[in-house]
Amino acid sequence: MDQHLANWVASPVLHLLMLGLGMSLCVFLFVSVKRDIFYLNRRHIRADAALACAISDQREASTSSFERQRLEIGEIREDLKHMEERVSLLTPSAPKTNGINLVKRTQVLQLARRGNRADQIASCLQVPQNEVDLVLKVHRTMVRQF
Repeated sequence: MDQHLANWVASPVLHLLMLGLGMSLCVFLFVSVKRDIFYLNRRHIRADAALACAISDQREASTSSFERQRLEIGEIREDLKHMEERVSLLTPSAPKTNGINLVKRTQVLQLARRGNRADQIASCLQVPQNEVDLVLKVHRTMVRQF
């Protein structure tokens, strides 16, 4: 029986059969790996498309949000401008001064004693000329009474 087994193992048919079986196994593995790569590639393409779509949607949402916020800021600025206009109407203006103060009156009289005219005094002290005339007239009237 050992000889029979040795002849059978040594026969070229067995070698060809084993070689064919190994080649079939290699082809099967090659085809299944190619199929897996194809399916993974297709899944990857779909995932990329979904990601690109999500990024596009997010970009549009952020752009619209940015535009909406810009419009809101513009509206707030307009409201603030209107409020400032209303407040300016409600606030009283600065009180008007009642003529020349005591220091300016003294300076007017000193310049008049030195011989300056009323128009020169007004331009020097930056006060209206009619006020300078009034101060000088009141001073002359007071001096005549005493």
